[in-house]
Parts: sequence; structure tokens; C-alpha cells
Amino acid sequence: MAAKKDLTGPDFARGISLGGLADGSMLQGHAKGKPILVARCGDGYFAIGATCTHYGAPLATGIIVDDTVRCPGTTPASAFARERRCARRRLLR
Repeated sequence: MAAKKDLTGPDFARGISLGGLADGSMLQGHAKGKPILVARCGDGYFAIGATCTHYGAPLATGIIVDDTVRCPGTTPASAFARERRCARRRLLR
């Protein structure tokens, strides 16, 4: 679990306004003590862990290509739409 000092941005468990999140943009925050990255792709909103599972890099400094956020310093990518759908539903309902 991330230390409290490592958690930045809004607490998604409390809810956020999605109106200001433009298509193709990302917002780093946290929920239940874990860093989370929320992104908008077209009309969809997606949430994944905010840290690259391979190298630990902050994904918020990466880029979005189609429905994928790419780690800023590596070639591995994390797909938004696959195994993370359950996290998206829990966070954004």
C-alpha cells in the first residue's frame, strides 16, 4: 500500500466532477489508500493503478494512444479497457 504522503490529487472515493476532464486527458488521484489514474477516451472514463507495474514509473506523465496509457520511460503499456473494467465501475459509479 502506498504511504499517505505518496497520495496526490483528489480522493476518487469521495467523487469528482468529470465535466472538466477533456478527451485524451488524465487525472491522478487516489482511492482507498492506493494511487489511481483516471483518463477520458472519447465518451468513456477509465481508471487504472497510477504506477507502471513493470518499472514503477508514474503513468500520469505518460501518454494516451487509442485506449492505452503508455509508460513515460518504457515500451510496455497498460490497456485501460481490459482487466481494469471492475476498478472503473467501482470508482466512477
